[in-house]
Amino acid sequence: MTPPVSRLDRAAVLLGQLESQTRDVLMQRLNPELAKELSSRIAQLSTAEPSFKQRRLAVDEFEQLLRVFKKYQRPKLKLHQPDSTEEEPAAAPYEPTGNALKDLEHINIYQVSAAFEQEHPRSVALLMKHLTPQRNAEILALLSDTQRTAVVREISLDPDATSLVMQQMAKGAVTRALTFPARQTNKTTSVERLTQMLRMTDKPGRKQILRAVADQDAELAEQVQRALYQFEDLAKLSDPEMQLVLGKIDSGTLSMAMFQCSNEVRDRIFNNLSKRARGTLQEELEFQRHVPASQVKAARDVIADALAEVDQEAE
Repeated sequence: MTPPVSRLDRAAVLLGQLESQTRDVLMQRLNPELAKELSSRIAQLSTAEPSFKQRRLAVDEFEQLLRVFKKYQRPKLKLHQPDSTEEEPAAAPYEPTGNALKDLEHINIYQVSAAFEQEHPRSVALLMKHLTPQRNAEILALLSDTQRTAVVREISLDPDATSLVMQQMAKGAVTRALTFPARQTNKTTSVERLTQMLRMTDKPGRKQILRAVADQDAELAEQVQRALYQFEDLAKLSDPEMQLVLGKIDSGTLSMAMFQCSNEVRDRIFNNLSKRARGTLQEELEFQRHVPASQVKAARDVIADALAEVDQEAE
């Protein structure tokens, strides 16, 4: 297995690219000990500017920071009362002030997040530079995983644009936001739709479809490719494939990903480990009492990436 990768260093690189005000708000939401250690790492990095490659690596592992965004309080929703037939009165439509950037701060959060879901990630990153940290946190919490990943990647690159361009982008975003309902809706994104379709397609057909998508939208094809593989797919692998995947994963990531996993996946993993490795992993799992859902998801995403690598190497 490969040596463990320090996610703390990558988190420090990513946080170091944010504006100090935004970073401070995020740090306040962390465990004090973790925040202190991150602050120390960020201070060390300030003496040597991280390279572009280091920043990209940090962003690729940004899922480890989802626990930061998810700790922000989302907009409060009215609880459903089963025995009540009274409907919640519709909010009065927002009247734009003429200052589009100001409007994005005050328009219903569900309308703004729905509009940002359809914007190019770089445009969203540019607009978010002009919003408050609290507003940005609320928006990030409502974006889909794929869009959130892309937006945070762009934020880390610190994009810039002229004032005129910013105003035009903001006006367009406001116009689109006001076309969406001022409530949370369950929408299937283009990435999710394509992923669902491809998972039911054989490999030759899947590859052909992905090539066609990439010809039109390379970024979309990359997002679909990433979403195509899931941790639960381990149960479907042959023994040789499973061993190749396990060879790319460190033991800490593997044990975290296996927290409360299905017996089918657990048995497939144990059956493809040596007696010694199986015993070590079993001990780690026995000591697990509670692992935050965001950390479990992040670990499973790492394994899904390894699964994708093995599948693509076999083609």
